[in-house]
Amino acid sequence: MIKTESKANDRGSEPGNYTIAMLGTNLYFENPISIFEEVRNSLHQKKCRLIYFSGESIDSPWGFDKQANIQYHMINKEIADGLIVVSNLLTSFISNSEFRDVCMGFSPLPMVSLGVALDGIPSILIDNFSGIYGLVSHLIETHHFSKIAFIKGIAMHEDGEERFSGYTQALLDHSIPLDEGLILQGNYTRESGIACLSELIDKRKKIPGKHFEAIVCANDYMASGVVLELQKRGLAIPDVVAVTGFDNTFFSRCIIPSLTSVQYPYKGIASHAIDTLFNKIEGKKTEEIIRVQAPLVIHASCGCIPVRVKRSLPDQSRKDATLPRTSSPEFFHPVNQKILESIRPTLLIWEKALIGLQQNSRWRLLAQEDSKKHEAWKILADLATQTFHDANYHTITFNMGSSITSTLEMEQLLQILKSTLPAAQIKNFCLCLYKNPGKGTAQLPEESSLILAVRQGEVIPLPEKGFLFPTIQIIPEEFSSKFGRQSWVMLSLFFHDQQLGYLLLDSDSPHENLHYNLRNQISSALMGVRLLDEMNLANEKIRNFNEKLKDENLRIKAEMDVARNLQMSLLPQDVQDIHQDFDISTFMLPAEEVGGDYFDIFRDDNNVLWLGIGDVSGHGLKPGLIMMMVQTIHVALTTIVGNSPRDALVIINRVMRKNVFSRMKQNNYMTCTLFKYLGDGTFLYAGAHLDLLILRKKIQDFETIQIKGAWLNVVDDISGIIQDNNLKLEIGDILILYTDGITEAVDHQGKMLGLDGLKTLVKKYYPSPLGQMKKKVQEDIISRNTGNIKDDMTLVFIQRIN
Repeated sequence: MIKTESKANDRGSEPGNYTIAMLGTNLYFENPISIFEEVRNSLHQKKCRLIYFSGESIDSPWGFDKQANIQYHMINKEIADGLIVVSNLLTSFISNSEFRDVCMGFSPLPMVSLGVALDGIPSILIDNFSGIYGLVSHLIETHHFSKIAFIKGIAMHEDGEERFSGYTQALLDHSIPLDEGLILQGNYTRESGIACLSELIDKRKKIPGKHFEAIVCANDYMASGVVLELQKRGLAIPDVVAVTGFDNTFFSRCIIPSLTSVQYPYKGIASHAIDTLFNKIEGKKTEEIIRVQAPLVIHASCGCIPVRVKRSLPDQSRKDATLPRTSSPEFFHPVNQKILESIRPTLLIWEKALIGLQQNSRWRLLAQEDSKKHEAWKILADLATQTFHDANYHTITFNMGSSITSTLEMEQLLQILKSTLPAAQIKNFCLCLYKNPGKGTAQLPEESSLILAVRQGEVIPLPEKGFLFPTIQIIPEEFSSKFGRQSWVMLSLFFHDQQLGYLLLDSDSPHENLHYNLRNQISSALMGVRLLDEMNLANEKIRNFNEKLKDENLRIKAEMDVARNLQMSLLPQDVQDIHQDFDISTFMLPAEEVGGDYFDIFRDDNNVLWLGIGDVSGHGLKPGLIMMMVQTIHVALTTIVGNSPRDALVIINRVMRKNVFSRMKQNNYMTCTLFKYLGDGTFLYAGAHLDLLILRKKIQDFETIQIKGAWLNVVDDISGIIQDNNLKLEIGDILILYTDGITEAVDHQGKMLGLDGLKTLVKKYYPSPLGQMKKKVQEDIISRNTGNIKDDMTLVFIQRIN
């Protein structure tokens, strides 16, 4: 297991042996990466160990993100002494009170919350309010803007609400009325920034520079979208509209013009979080809430000269705090588009190098003195070397991903990981697979197997099938000592809703995009391995089964012939003149294996005409037997005076649940619609089969009636979800009933007939006599078939003639 030292309460005030768990989102974006690095570095300085549980926002609706969070079940006092929860990254889709309940599940583990105040848990908060308040005040006082738009973050997200409050208070304190028409709802993504600006200009008809002079965004990602959209429209920044963000992310300094923003105080948050958590662990008094200041960072997008640029100007030029209006949106838009979308992976590397050079004040000073230019060139050479190293690293990781995702064999996958992860600067890692993985995140599998362990690039020998251990230990106790005080990042491995295991990576390994990509690549490879193993096992079972069935083939064929003949013998015969009001023509073509199609046309004991059509799921003898059972029940029920189609189906369903589901242990469901003729062309019908088609003589076209009801043998009682309905045929109208064997008939080009194809086929031979029309349609459908009949084909024409 991870924690091998004595328990925290035995250590006194000495924090050197603490193992701290940290709960956050994946290390893909700058915010989680930066706070993780600050916490990790601070803990390492204190000789403490970190386990970072890299998941996703709680209850995330995006794809299968929430599957990453099964690892949270591993957090407990046995593996860690305290817990840091990056709450503001985890609560995008859950309320604070709900998230507090999640955190209480980790009790009695001492914990601290970052970014969100949780009752009963010490919380380190960013002073979002003051940060935005200072930013908006700067726009008003320095640039004299009074028409300032605001793009909010995710609705009800605490950080976003505080930032919006800072905006409204700054306007109020400067006597500027709040204009609801300049407030937009974003969701922290670049796309929402683009959408909000488009709404402001195109839908609300706000003219840039006239109706709004500046846009304040609740984060830099939305601000970057606003920059792109403004430049796409040929609107210069800040000449026409100033743009600002929040977080002061790396990419906000890469785009042109660089974004004025508010600094996310990563270092201050990490420092307060660790000090507070240690006090909590040691039983000392802690503050309930600590707020960390978020300072304003001036760049060019508001119209100011950035501080780092001003420092390099002559003294007399520093007095002018604003930039000349020379920005070119036509030029900068494609540049920003490439930077932000990272079309070329190395582009951001070079931008990072240039930013580093610009911010290196020592390099600028050295470059100005002839005697020290060689030192300046050395700095530049070191920077270039690092840049090429970064570019080469991206090439290595790209090739690694290609190798991982292209294998379907476990041994080959392990060999790839052994060689490529150390080459990608990941020297320590462990791969663990769940023994009996389930689906979803409700329950952590009890046991896991350590199948690969690498320390300092060297493989640790393991048993051939891995080392089995309780999952809650994270690492087997027998192997914990081999990794000493190693800090880890934990990645859940899953494919869609199928849990697979987890990967532990050295916390010092590179992580920008790498962790996220590794999680997906290894998960896909593991799922491929599993599916191939299952397929090989299934093929082996099939081969064995086929051997046993060789002598059974003739018997099974004979049984199918009997079932097919029985099915055909029970179908209605000579129905053309069964009722004086109608001309009826039918055909049914059974599949090679009985498909369970059902149709019936008969008069009951009261001389009332009944119709029925349906289809039992599956193929073979059992669906055929179920079809026959339903037909028998239907005929028997019509002897009940006043019985309606709805009443009949309720009873049929009840019998099916008892016989098919409970006794036969079969889940075959059945689609079925029953019709009872009331006279004067009117039918009472109920059920849930395929849509009804009525070829109306008056309009020479089809009316389609959608069926709303319930399938049979799905629930015990359908009385509350099924009802009788009416339809009426005028003289000359044709009611067409069919099964999916008709609409799913495939021609030689692989094209399915479909409902529209059936309509076209019928109209092709209309208004021929009904029997002739049915025959032609039947011949066309059969001629489309390219081989054995895969499903029963049933078609019934009922034309009102009197």
